[in-house]
Amino acid sequence: MSYHVKKTLVNIISSIVILILYITKSLPLIGTQTDLRVWAITMLVHIGIGGVLTIILHILFHIFLSVGIAIHERDKGDKAIEKSIEIEMVEDEMTKLIDLKSLQVGYTIAGMGFGAGLICLALGYSSILAINIMFLAFFFGSLIEGIVGIFLNFKGVHNG
Repeated sequence: MSYHVKKTLVNIISSIVILILYITKSLPLIGTQTDLRVWAITMLVHIGIGGVLTIILHILFHIFLSVGIAIHERDKGDKAIEKSIEIEMVEDEMTKLIDLKSLQVGYTIAGMGFGAGLICLALGYSSILAINIMFLAFFFGSLIEGIVGIFLNFKGVHNG
């Protein structure tokens, strides 16, 4: 498995953990909490937790990746190990193209969720429902972006 796929899996795991935390926190609030301020604070807290969790997971990922490469190539010198780590983390044009294509899918899903939230408001549904649709659409957009990125890494992409 390539470095890029492993890194994307770390992002997906982080997103799933935050999504589960948010859903378990927000399910008891549905129907009982009508104050948008409480919902906004809940969402902002989970965004902050997501950022911190993602940073911690990426630091741990890179530490374990470097240690794994060092153990695998323990017979070589320090310079050779450093070079192997650098080579593992190189992103080529194919990786950048895959990132762009998967990012486009993620933004499309997030945009559709945003539009669905606005439609809910226009049709007179609860504003709490609308902001939750928007918030969850951004999370699902991020998850699908990662899944598409992994799929395209294995399938490959064509220019044009």
